[in-house]
Amino acid sequence: MPVSVPTPHADRSSALLATTVPFSSTAEAWFWYMACHRARLDGARPVAGMATVERPCEPSDIHRIVCQLYRAGNLRSQHLAVLVRYGRTMLSPDPDRPDKSRDLHDWRAGLACLDQALRARQIVA
Repeated sequence: MPVSVPTPHADRSSALLATTVPFSSTAEAWFWYMACHRARLDGARPVAGMATVERPCEPSDIHRIVCQLYRAGNLRSQHLAVLVRYGRTMLSPDPDRPDKSRDLHDWRAGLACLDQALRARQIVA
């Protein structure tokens, strides 16, 4: 009878998930991604093991997910534009401002689109 031998890659990803803390919300994951993206644009270079909280993904993983959703037509350009605009300020649209109701709608739609993909990959708990 053949013996099942785990691959090194499977062991590594299992160990990674066991020692990481998933995000509590899709918005939290998005703001983290935007902060990482901003730091990289400002010249920061990531160093393994320096994070105060280990996450179950790299910023590039979220970037790839966003690109896949956008190419598939699930994440629309207006959603992405609002996610980026508010991600830069690290604030979500204010629900008490009627003039921001369209932004709030697109923000929620964009996060809802991301939510399923991030949860499926155990990036969001």
